[in-house]
Amino acid sequence: MPLLLGATGEHGQSCSLIALASLAKSVGKVGEPFLVNALPFAFDLAANKSEAVRGHADAAITALGAALCMALPFVAPLVFNATQVEKPWQTRVAALQMLVG
Repeated sequence: MPLLLGATGEHGQSCSLIALASLAKSVGKVGEPFLVNALPFAFDLAANKSEAVRGHADAAITALGAALCMALPFVAPLVFNATQVEKPWQTRVAALQMLVG
């Protein structure tokens, strides 16, 4: 997982987000303990300058949201942390959209 979350550059970030979305879709709720660490990474990339990276981030957030149970006490703080005023507006929108479903 550290290799996926440490990706740099537009291509690397896009590939990491595609892999995260695929992983979340394939393992589902079983992967919660591992996938929860990917939420901040995906939220941060939702505000990326590259349209392609933003699109992949949205897809990854949607897939992660389906795989992660919002009632879990360690998921909600990550989502709420992404809504802080210091974060770019795109990051806050992505977090709020995850709450809505």
